[in-house]
Amino acid sequence: MKKFAEEITQYNKLQKLLGSKNIESKYQELCKEYDSSISSLNFNLMGKLHFNAQEEMKILRDDVLEVIKFQGALIESMDDANTIDAVKMSVIVERVSEMAQTMQNLMDDDKKNDQFKIDNIFQETPLPFEDYIETEDEYRTERLRKYIHIKSREEYAFKTVKNEHVNQVKNQVTILKKLKDCQNIIHFYGLTNDGSKTYIVTEWAENKNLREYISERGQDIEIKLRIRIAYDIAKGLNFLNSVKIVHRDIRSENIVITDYDIAKIANFKLSRGINTATGNLAVIKESVRYCAPEMLRRGEGVVKKKYDTKCEVYSFGILLWEIAECRYPYEQFEDILELTKKVVSGYREKFTLVTEIPEKYQILVKKSVDTNPGIRPIFSRILIDLQDIFKNYTSNLHFLDSNRLTFPLRKMTSSTIAAAAEDYAINYDF
Repeated sequence: MKKFAEEITQYNKLQKLLGSKNIESKYQELCKEYDSSISSLNFNLMGKLHFNAQEEMKILRDDVLEVIKFQGALIESMDDANTIDAVKMSVIVERVSEMAQTMQNLMDDDKKNDQFKIDNIFQETPLPFEDYIETEDEYRTERLRKYIHIKSREEYAFKTVKNEHVNQVKNQVTILKKLKDCQNIIHFYGLTNDGSKTYIVTEWAENKNLREYISERGQDIEIKLRIRIAYDIAKGLNFLNSVKIVHRDIRSENIVITDYDIAKIANFKLSRGINTATGNLAVIKESVRYCAPEMLRRGEGVVKKKYDTKCEVYSFGILLWEIAECRYPYEQFEDILELTKKVVSGYREKFTLVTEIPEKYQILVKKSVDTNPGIRPIFSRILIDLQDIFKNYTSNLHFLDSNRLTFPLRKMTSSTIAAAAEDYAINYDF
């Protein structure tokens, strides 16, 4: 049973079971085997230890329905969601997972870390620099420029790469290019070189990063859009989790917003495989506001904590608060050491007392930033909750709109004022 439980929590193996519709039959078979084993051992089970198969079966069915719901939300994040079914989704996840693991193994093996071998296996061809032309727009940053493809006229982001990081970035981009199926992860196209500088080429995000987006618009961002941005990011994070990649630096500066207000995860320079040891992750000033307390505690006399998905959930929880409140987290703290002590001691940002943010959203944030990593929800649970929150909020808006009284506009003259008054009286005579 333990082995079976482990298998159905892995996306690829679960998908095979869902496809063959044999989760329930397999579970029933294991239940019979369990009962038989207990009987043969002549165990006199106490009432509190009694195994209720029917109750457990109901729980299993509910869990399977939740998984199917999660699967639907994940498919929704795909660029070609209308043509991708569960089987195709599973193939995409499996292909990217295997490729990412192969690359990670090659990069982590210090004795065999041979860039020539990596290049020979993956055979990435640089993009021809002459196919692009820089626009006359102002620089987004010193290292970031907007270019246009000469033939297609599509816009791209060109970001300079330091010479000492070219191979590392090239290896990462080889994998990141394969994440193109997910619309909530920035699309990577490859590397190019103008003869003196190397650039990483990605899609262009017209509305800048999420921190800038919030700073420029503030409270003018509609609640519905705030929730949808949170849902977008959750879809991207769940896709990364499905292919066994942790971002390790989730914060508003690393989320970009397109001209259609779609949120996408960007800046993967710290990303690693989920199963890769990541105990050497440094806590930098820019990310400390989003850093899990167990990572902030690391120091003399403290056992080093490896960065894992629970740490990523915490970071996302802080980001969820920032999106909802449209404020920078812990903005009242300038001293990072003071902030670190407050966070480690349990201090968290609170929601505005009078807010339109749904209660379920607020509860999700509080759980996600709990000091105890075991209380934090898993990413699939967060995705399902945000999907429900977004759809329920949207449905409520539609309900209110459909029940709002509207009257046709007409030119008001002295001869129509009386008629308008009469119409108004009739419409309100329920």
